[in-house]
Amino acid sequence: MANSYNSQIEKLLELKQLFEAGVLTKEEMEAEKKKILGTNSEAPKESQETDVPLSHTTQKEQIEAFEQSESEAIETSDDSFFEKNKKYIFGGIALLFVVAGIFIIPKIISHSESVTIPSSDTKDVVQNIILKGVIGDNIGFSMHLQRMGSKIEGTEHYESQKSDASISIKGTIDDNGVMILDEYDGGVRAGSFNGNLGEVSYSGSFINSRGKTFPFSANIVTEFELARIEKEEKQFETTKIVYKKNTSSANVELSADYPIKGADALLQNTRKYIKEVIANMFQIEGYEYKGSLNDGNSVINSYGKAKFDELDREWKEHAYEGASAYV
Repeated sequence: MANSYNSQIEKLLELKQLFEAGVLTKEEMEAEKKKILGTNSEAPKESQETDVPLSHTTQKEQIEAFEQSESEAIETSDDSFFEKNKKYIFGGIALLFVVAGIFIIPKIISHSESVTIPSSDTKDVVQNIILKGVIGDNIGFSMHLQRMGSKIEGTEHYESQKSDASISIKGTIDDNGVMILDEYDGGVRAGSFNGNLGEVSYSGSFINSRGKTFPFSANIVTEFELARIEKEEKQFETTKIVYKKNTSSANVELSADYPIKGADALLQNTRKYIKEVIANMFQIEGYEYKGSLNDGNSVINSYGKAKFDELDREWKEHAYEGASAYV
């Protein structure tokens, strides 16, 4: 019977070696172990009782020792799994940091870089403001300003200037957005802007060096937008078109610098603006130009002729003898 126990122990040790070698899984090892131990449980009762107590105790201790070593083998196997795969585990952790760097960190940085208009309390924060606008009907200008708290400094350039020379700008802004800017040309105060700065525009009144007041409006733009607009303006060309007719009953003279070259949107908007100015100025009852705005001669001559016909008709109907021509 001792040989049977020794054979059982040998099989269990062999089973342990197969598990440690990776030939058997833990589940397969447990199933085989049950088969080996089950063989002993089916032995005849008399045979078990005839065993020498010392031999029985020794066999039992050997099985317990096997089970203890098996448990240690499983723990060792778990440690071995970490050792074998730790480079993949650390690689996965590193990959998570890379993904965070690509998708999460830029959003945090982008949020932290968002610009808000500083109040007068944030004296150390500098805000750049670029303006593109017009004084009156046709005096174009651009400004590059820097705001630090309530103080404003920068430069201004008029489109009519042939050179790139700039005029100095100094001013202030309050918490309500009221911004007052003074022009300095060669150290001499040349004019003053007084208006409200909003999120997208700046508008108000401009007073020139002679004390004359004009409305002004300007949009807040980026450096890229300003460069694009100025490029389009340099490509913009006009030609002078004149209608003139003088008689004893009516005198009409109309001239316009009509756009003939440039960016399409700028051409169409300027031509439409010229047509509306003439229509409002002449106020010809019952007349509206229906032709193409691309033909400047047609626009100017049609309005000139329509106004002459209206004045001539009114003079003939209402003028007293010797009255001068309607102009």
